[in-house]
Amino acid sequence: MREPLIVTEGIGMCEEAALYVPERLTPQTPVLLMLHGMWARRTRWDRFGPFFSKHGFLAVAPTYRYHEKYNQYDPIGSKLGKTSTLDYVADAESVARALYCGKLLDGFIPSQPPIVMGHSLSGLVSRFYASCYPVSAVIPACSAPDAGQSLYQNKDYQKRARKNALKILRGKPFKPDVDSYSLYILNGMLEGLAPAEQERLRRSLYDAAVYESGTAAREVLAGSSAGLPRLLAQIGSRPIFIEAQNIRSPMLIIGGEIDRVTPPQIARDLYEKYRDWANPCDVHIFEKTAHWFQYEPGWEARAEFILDWINRNVLSPSHN
Repeated sequence: MREPLIVTEGIGMCEEAALYVPERLTPQTPVLLMLHGMWARRTRWDRFGPFFSKHGFLAVAPTYRYHEKYNQYDPIGSKLGKTSTLDYVADAESVARALYCGKLLDGFIPSQPPIVMGHSLSGLVSRFYASCYPVSAVIPACSAPDAGQSLYQNKDYQKRARKNALKILRGKPFKPDVDSYSLYILNGMLEGLAPAEQERLRRSLYDAAVYESGTAAREVLAGSSAGLPRLLAQIGSRPIFIEAQNIRSPMLIIGGEIDRVTPPQIARDLYEKYRDWANPCDVHIFEKTAHWFQYEPGWEARAEFILDWINRNVLSPSHN
């Protein structure tokens, strides 16, 4: 497996970007821009990146600003806590701009706009990006909802989230405790393992997670939570609204059957919103899949499904 090319300069505020370069690179090479979600970095794509480059794509995975691993009391933490979801959109745009200006790969300029795939919070980022900039397709996966749609949080999740409520409302960096992270984020990674292996893996994955922006989380709550949490969030943040008619590109909306943090009903709601505008608009709920669709056991079959959808709906001659 070829190692990715890591770029740290000329990419705006992004910490770095991993470029998974195919063996043959031409202006017609399709570009897949892969955007990580909360508590993550570009390494969330280190399985999809090699897969898609092997199949002829230039896969680009940036790490958003302030998302390198650090202590929450480091001075950088105040900057992270105030970072908006729209700042992440700007980060994605800065990487794309560098690529399409020929500055990311020594004069290489793709002939077609990127396919933008965003995970979790970046499902929302990917749709906002697609509403503002040219894309060949947009693939929100296990995504946060648009403003006006529900988060579908159960009472246990709401109770656990309250532990970080003050950090979110005040725009501070935050991170769930290890038990909550394991139950709601890692459940697809841990099932079926022996207890000792399960504990080793969950601790390793939790320790690799980074702190996230309270402001970005507050923006989602302002648009999609209910009752008092929504009212409090709206004191400090405006919801992130997206006009469905501004996205006319192909869209594949992905959900996970056992995703506990962004339940599959969110994917179905997004489909209902965009079905009359994106062309085509498809939704697919992967069975026995939780939140880390691109990393959990069985990820290869999911990658194959996405590849087939792209080939049929984006790269086939009838769509060019």
